[in-house]
Amino acid sequence: MGTCPRFLNGDNDNMLILFFYRLPGARWREKSSQLEKALVAYSKLEIEYGPVSKQSPVLSLHTISAERMTDSVWKIGTYYRDRRAGCFQDYVVVPEHTVTHIPENMSFESAACLGVCGLTAAMTLWKWLDVDVGPPTLSPPPSPGCEEYILIWGGSSITGQFAIQLAAQSGLNVIAVTSKKNRELMTKLGATHVVTRDGKTGDELIEEIRELGRNRITRGIDLAGAETVDLAIRCLSTDRRALFAPVALMSSRQVVPKNVSVRHIEMKQFVLDPSTSVYAEYLTRAIASGRIRLPVVEVLQGGLDVVPEGLDRLKKGLMNGRKLVVSMR
Repeated sequence: MGTCPRFLNGDNDNMLILFFYRLPGARWREKSSQLEKALVAYSKLEIEYGPVSKQSPVLSLHTISAERMTDSVWKIGTYYRDRRAGCFQDYVVVPEHTVTHIPENMSFESAACLGVCGLTAAMTLWKWLDVDVGPPTLSPPPSPGCEEYILIWGGSSITGQFAIQLAAQSGLNVIAVTSKKNRELMTKLGATHVVTRDGKTGDELIEEIRELGRNRITRGIDLAGAETVDLAIRCLSTDRRALFAPVALMSSRQVVPKNVSVRHIEMKQFVLDPSTSVYAEYLTRAIASGRIRLPVVEVLQGGLDVVPEGLDRLKKGLMNGRKLVVSMR
């Protein structure tokens, strides 16, 4: 998250913006020498989607006002090609389509959920699993026996929480797999059925899920790992075309039935393909309108010094559906 003024006009299809990362509470350092260095980085930036024109209409440094440096924005954290577009620095240069305004009703800490988890859920559903963007139309509901189901294994993960809500609001019946302690949360988010994995074997879970889905699970997302990928795939429909997204990890030796198409999730496509900005824009609108319930955020104070503590808590599985954010204040 950060703030950004726009330097380029809106007619340039390859528009980039100079993006100012701001640690909350920190004072702006607006020396012209720093801005000049940032613009030098901008003029030299060449990444996979092509070189930046040196004739781009950059505004004079002296026209930058304080008001133009106050927009709160978020961007995806996945950036592969150029460290000048990374984090832990004052100025970065990124494609404009990768930056989206934070809704007014959202804090910086809550916005930390969007750049990876929220957008991954949105693009997995809308881009790779062919789920309609937005609420279902006013057309009549499907007749009994024609309902479609989606299986989300790892529903209490932050990505899973977004995925459950977006899938349910698109008209799909959601079967979420989680632990007993998160069962109530899954129901509140819109899951049609919740399967708790505590004390059950893989075969027992498959039997329970297939009974609920009645061989109509045509989409699946695994957010847990290689061990559960096989279980999730075995839950999918055997007589209909099915799409499966192993967001966490899938072994190259995994056996996949002929009717199942595996969609590998490449979030770098959000950076490389400007047309994908629609997913971030719609996700932001859904949050601003209150249709999406944000995960509970737990903030660790202490900056980079508390990162090891946070990682240890994540490793021990102590979050219970909460998002852990390290504050840099």
